[in-house]
Amino acid sequence: MQYRYILEKCQSLLPHKKGKILDYGCGKGAIVEEGRKLQLTIYGVEEFYGGSTIREVVKDKGLLGDAMVELNDGNIPFPDNYFDVVVSNQVLEHVPDLDQVLKEISRVLTSNGKLLCLFPSKGVIREGHCGVPCAHWFPKGTYYRFYWLLLLRKIGFGYHTGEKSSRAWAKTLCDWLNQYTYYRSKREIHYTFLKYFDSVSHIEDDYISYRLKAINLRRLSLLAGKTPINYFSRLLCRKMGGLVIIANKS
Repeated sequence: MQYRYILEKCQSLLPHKKGKILDYGCGKGAIVEEGRKLQLTIYGVEEFYGGSTIREVVKDKGLLGDAMVELNDGNIPFPDNYFDVVVSNQVLEHVPDLDQVLKEISRVLTSNGKLLCLFPSKGVIREGHCGVPCAHWFPKGTYYRFYWLLLLRKIGFGYHTGEKSSRAWAKTLCDWLNQYTYYRSKREIHYTFLKYFDSVSHIEDDYISYRLKAINLRRLSLLAGKTPINYFSRLLCRKMGGLVIIANKS
């Protein structure tokens, strides 16, 4: 459902049918594959960080080097002003230098290009990678995060537990969160975005409406997008899922 929303939104943002789309942080290339099935001109770029098997998966699919390319020291290997739309789905909470990433995305966008982002801020309640509420609120490198994960795991919270003991699971997830996540406040995110984009629009209510419509709750879908209910739709999405942003480059 989320991939469908992203691709439909990207299509609506394109200035023409031949417009080019980049999926920044495309992972295994699911959005790229689905977009190409729709005859969209879409590419993906990925870092392939250590310990991941994504490179092998993408290579086996025949996407590597054609539909998908690798980031080169953080640089997107495409010319300036090349893409009409860039999408980033659940990626920006993993980048240590948001400033540099947005600067590079802005570089490859055309004039009047759009950046569509879906990702959690620090204000989200549930940490989506481990399923434990507020786990990302604790400072990195402290024992508080570990003991919070351990406590919540013991009372039934947590994803991807496998056969690990509660303590081993908490240690693994704590180390992973410390190394691979960078949660920022909404204020900090906006400040950084506005260094490279002319405006930032929140469309969480649009996302909520789409999801409600997709499960045949059409009346509720219409209500979620109307003023003043849309204010609460946006707030709910930000707290339970994350931000949904369109940034505009002039």
